Amino acid sequence: MASITFGSQGKMRTIFIVVVTCAMTLLLTEQCGTQHDPDPQTGFQDPDPEVINLLYRARNQLQQGEYQLALSVLDSAEVFAPEFPEIYLLRGRIYTEINQFRTADSILQKALDLNPEYQGIWFTLGHNAFQQENYREALSYYIKEQEAFAKRGHRYSSEARSAVLVQMGRCYSRLGQIDSAVQIYEEVIAGDSTQSEAYADLGQLYKNEGDFERGLKYYRKGVELAPENLEYRYFYGYLLLQTGDPEVAAPVLEKVTRQQPWHYGAHYNLGLALLRLGQSEAGQAHLARADSLQDIDYDVATAKWTVRTFPDNTRRWIHLGDLYQKTGRYEEAKQAYQTALYLEPDNSILRNKLANVHASLGNFEEAVEIYTAILEGDSSLVRVWINLGLAYAAAGRRQLAKRAWEKALQQEPGHPVAARYLRELSVLD
Repeated sequence: MASITFGSQGKMRTIFIVVVTCAMTLLLTEQCGTQHDPDPQTGFQDPDPEVINLLYRARNQLQQGEYQLALSVLDSAEVFAPEFPEIYLLRGRIYTEINQFRTADSILQKALDLNPEYQGIWFTLGHNAFQQENYREALSYYIKEQEAFAKRGHRYSSEARSAVLVQMGRCYSRLGQIDSAVQIYEEVIAGDSTQSEAYADLGQLYKNEGDFERGLKYYRKGVELAPENLEYRYFYGYLLLQTGDPEVAAPVLEKVTRQQPWHYGAHYNLGLALLRLGQSEAGQAHLARADSLQDIDYDVATAKWTVRTFPDNTRRWIHLGDLYQKTGRYEEAKQAYQTALYLEPDNSILRNKLANVHASLGNFEEAVEIYTAILEGDSSLVRVWINLGLAYAAAGRRQLAKRAWEKALQQEPGHPVAARYLRELSVLD
């Protein structure tokens, strides 16, 4: 059981690093479209404001996982400014997000050809390599970005500098060059003591080396700097337990299980903590919950590996989304379904799944918009009419909900689910 727990922690760490690396990539280049002074070393001049607005839209859509929309906006921007590297930088990042690494690499090479000194280009190439676990190649790119600091330091924020160094540390760590990783992280902290990523990565590094006391020290600081970061909180709780402090570990881990009820490792370690505190019934309940999550935790990890191996297979992305939705991981389900929609934009079953996720997240307007678009293409889909009614009802729009369920009954008279919802609605009236 302990070895499985450790593996689960490793998967959690991998997922988190993917998210953080994406965020760092956005951070490093987000200023490119707002600088209007020409770079004296490259002669670079920003394009007109219309292109800048398009780039902001595309960047926001990328952050929301709206890949098709972002790509369409970038196509429009390219018409106006075909020589502007940021267009290809953003497009490459989108393809990296959906595991289309070869396509991303060719697009990023286009940006590199246009301006090899453009801010963030080497970092983004590094991100693409890092996602493919080509850590030595990624490191070489990050070093090139770091070298750009000396040439154009005025164009880089302190956060961007730290982002590059943190990624270098992660590469060194994965290449087994622990001393180099520690040196890099300590350099980040010396330059900015508020960088929670550096503290957490040092904590993880020492944990992996078996130095739990030192790992705990750095994770404690990471939690202090980013108290709502559940990944930091989980490993902090785990290390508290490992170093013999179950009383402090229990509430830390409990918060993780409350906000991420699917988290296998958090339930397992909270169960152990409670048992050590003499709370046998509560501890056994969490261990039982961990057992129930173990299989789906493995299934999710397998599905994630599969979509990395077969990124063009829509069915596999849908399966991953279904697994996430089953455990209530709606944001991750949304991203998986949106990636599948990039591959099959006209798949109405898939669009219905995406709308369901939006509804589960409380994004009722988005859900209604998707359901309505599906029904405009095929008004005979009873299940979609029912789901549309549920979205309207959840948003407090009862008359529209009633109309949607009546439409469902028109398509299939006597449908038990639609009829039941209408009866329940009439009782409220």
